[in-house]
Amino acid sequence: MKYRCVIINVIIILLFLFVNVHTFAAVIRVPAEQPTIQAGINFAKDGDTVLVSDGVYNGEGNVNINFNGKQITVKSRNGAKTTIIDCKNWAATRGFTFNNNEKNDSVLDGFTIMNGFHELGGGIYCYNASPTIQNCVITLNRAVAKNSKSDGGGGIYCFNSDAIITTSKIIDNSANSKHGGGVLLTGFTNNFSSQPSLIDCIITKNNGDGVFCYDDVNPVIENCKITQNSGRGIVYNSFARGKNPISNCRIEKNSSGGVECSNYSHIEIIE
Repeated sequence: MKYRCVIINVIIILLFLFVNVHTFAAVIRVPAEQPTIQAGINFAKDGDTVLVSDGVYNGEGNVNINFNGKQITVKSRNGAKTTIIDCKNWAATRGFTFNNNEKNDSVLDGFTIMNGFHELGGGIYCYNASPTIQNCVITLNRAVAKNSKSDGGGGIYCFNSDAIITTSKIIDNSANSKHGGGVLLTGFTNNFSSQPSLIDCIITKNNGDGVFCYDDVNPVIENCKITQNSGRGIVYNSFARGKNPISNCRIEKNSSGGVECSNYSHIEIIE
């Protein structure tokens, strides 16, 4: 009886160890363990980290990257200065697409994304998805669609999104529509559920508006520097709501003005 109890206890301990080993978050290294960033994401499970080594990444598997709805972190080893996704201005090519209902626990951390060329969101595109984007540099990307006011977002485009964009630089992007050369934030008409955040960001020297908010979107914009854009600094248009005030931002030297509210939009600004 005594030996049977010991054996049962050993089995329980082994099962516990087995379960825990297989539930620990893994680190998948690119390119050491997986050849491309997309391959790393495809291999990862919720809770894992895809860790990307220094280098310039382009070509299949390293552009038009999709998280596929996974709750993972895709992170550079040494930051945006040394980890670059170069889309090379190829048609219909951007850095990242989030369109599988990703939440804030889908994290993109520490990349330069450059030379994207797409209809909407030349650098990053969020559609019905709410990732966290942090410590990134979004530069020299272009959005070419110009059929409506909701077209644009040279650097980043967010539709129906609670994305958190923080400690990032959005510089020298362009939109053919001029709407959101840097960032375009939009949502469903008559539905104020979209609340993206721009926090501690630098949005500068974009061709078009720095930030264009359109159609019932309710953004959080805090501690940002929005300067030297060729259009306006921030635009609230077509019922875009400022239930969350613009807070502690520096908005200056934009060619067409600082902040514009039009078509039944409104905003409060707090110094």
